[in-house]
Amino acid sequence: MKSAIALDLEWDGASILCAATSWVDVGFTPEPMLWAAPTATGYVPLTPAFLETFIDMLWQSHVSGVTIVTWGGTGSDWKALLTACPTREAVLREMALASVDIPLISVAQNGMMQSLVSTARAMGITPRSGCELSADVPRMWKQGPASQLEVLRHVQWDAWATCQLYSKLLNAAQVTRPQLTWNTMRSGIRSVRLQRMKNGEEWCLPSVKDILEWPPPVTNFSIPPHLHPHELTKWLREPPVAPPVAPPVAPPAEPEPRRRRSTRITRA
Repeated sequence: MKSAIALDLEWDGASILCAATSWVDVGFTPEPMLWAAPTATGYVPLTPAFLETFIDMLWQSHVSGVTIVTWGGTGSDWKALLTACPTREAVLREMALASVDIPLISVAQNGMMQSLVSTARAMGITPRSGCELSADVPRMWKQGPASQLEVLRHVQWDAWATCQLYSKLLNAAQVTRPQLTWNTMRSGIRSVRLQRMKNGEEWCLPSVKDILEWPPPVTNFSIPPHLHPHELTKWLREPPVAPPVAPPVAPPAEPEPRRRRSTRITRA
């Protein structure tokens, strides 16, 4: 089965604070890899140079045929990386289009978006400890090292749980359309059957590029605008932003020839 890597990162609206990756279907289940920047007094946001290394790792995985998987990353993680590293737009767009965004498949089919925690609980994935909601991350990050460790455990669990759910869905897709199940506050448990795509001899989950070709979902309820698949993929439908062009630099002016001082002696 094709290898995959699950990706998650935490963003406070201005900086990427930390990230985690977790491998899928490589014959073993390693611990999620944490991408963070520790200091003597705690952790600091990831620098552009650090993120360049992170993007290079993702790119090498992508060109090697590894599938990148996210939980809602189309409308958040990829855009955060693009904001932090705008010069890498071309590779980030290509990786985002080739990636599998699990809840995006559901919302593009049926208009229903699920949280990672509610889906993991309903599908038998061990609940996480510590920080429950990504919305709490910016506040907790500012509270110092102890709270920052909770954020790091949060991002690691998100990558690991995404990895586990993708593996379950992909295995089920080899037999039939995989079922995504989640807990709701009103009606208990709900489920949807996700689309699957044929890839050679195996079945796979649709990529973001596949989803861009689907018609809008028909529902008997109103999808919140910020969760509509067209809004989540809007940045991928728009043309790339051209990099700023520096104004032409005028060639340096040639120095005027120096006049020789006359040494002729004038007689009075």
